[in-house]
Amino acid sequence: MSTDGDRRFCPETGAATLAVATLLLAAASLLAIVIARPMAAELRLAGGDMRDQQAFQAAQAAVDRAIAKLDTGTGFDTAVLDAEGAAANGPWRAAFCAPEVSPESLQCSPAGAPAFTGSCTPPGADAVSAWVVGCGWSDDRASRRRIVVHAAANDPLPGGVSNPLTTPRGVAFSAGNSTVTNYHANLTIWSGQPVTQGAAGNGKTVIRRPTRPANTLTGDEVVAQVGNGDRVCSATQAPDLLCTTSAGVFGPDVVQADPSLLRLSADEFVTNFLGLSLTEYKSAVADRVVPASEASALAGAGLVTVVEGALSWGGNTSLGTSVAPAIVIVDGDVSVSGGPTFVGVLIVRGTLSVSGSLVIRGAVLASGPIDAKGTLNVIYDPDVIARARRLGRHGVVPGSWRDF
Repeated sequence: MSTDGDRRFCPETGAATLAVATLLLAAASLLAIVIARPMAAELRLAGGDMRDQQAFQAAQAAVDRAIAKLDTGTGFDTAVLDAEGAAANGPWRAAFCAPEVSPESLQCSPAGAPAFTGSCTPPGADAVSAWVVGCGWSDDRASRRRIVVHAAANDPLPGGVSNPLTTPRGVAFSAGNSTVTNYHANLTIWSGQPVTQGAAGNGKTVIRRPTRPANTLTGDEVVAQVGNGDRVCSATQAPDLLCTTSAGVFGPDVVQADPSLLRLSADEFVTNFLGLSLTEYKSAVADRVVPASEASALAGAGLVTVVEGALSWGGNTSLGTSVAPAIVIVDGDVSVSGGPTFVGVLIVRGTLSVSGSLVIRGAVLASGPIDAKGTLNVIYDPDVIARARRLGRHGVVPGSWRDF
């Protein structure tokens, strides 16, 4: 039996519990602080990484857009790129610099609106490559990145074109008044089968006069001296040009019945100049592939076009210029009426039949026979060919990437 005197009171027990709880709370708070500090640092780092990635992606977009712009045929035009970036109010800017100078003088603005600081020499009109400088900024403009690459066009004619008219199957000047001119070398017609003349001996070939210095005439001057073929092989011949084939007599500049050329199939002949099969070329190199029924789409310049199917080419249309020539590959026969003018390289996987008046400044290659019933005037122009070989799709030169 207990009594009041046996009871024990411990008022200190509550105080001890409070003290222990306070210590545990303080420890927990300290631990939270210790844990929170690196977490905050990690959050800041993550935020910085995110901004850096934003800036990098924007710079990459700038480079991609610049290279895509080259494939539209506008050339190395920095003003067009800068205006596009500014109009979109996007966090990127891109510019072209001449390949022979350092692009390091062109930098990304450290703050404010996206812009370049410094400048670089722009590429010339005949440049075949350029430095591309791409700048990108994060959404809050706190981070920026700069990418520099060397961009160049893939050669759309890696096999080269060294003379005005080439075919493995033969050439027939059956009627009309045709002229094939090469002022720059002593090769005009290269054929795998014989070159034949009509009864009137209508086909003519023309080279530079041996007494004249080489490569002194511009392409325009050569065209002016040839005219429509009526200024050569006559009493009033062009002063710098010599008629070597006329009236059925062939000059040494005509190579015919060449067995190495004759053995080539149509596909092998085309692949020899394109470097790829025509199927591969359509997807990897051509700017556009159009059916023959849409031949009106050929009204343009500065592009590599593949036409699918037989093409009837009439009217007095013009395709290509000396500054912006064209490459046209026709996967089929071509028949020409009217009086079209073509500047560039025409490749025909089939026969070429001319009943009208076709003027080609550059070169023509056909896997099938060439039959000139009308007037075929081909004037070889190495400058046009060189510009045409810059029409391939652009890409980054391996080993040129810099993002530091």
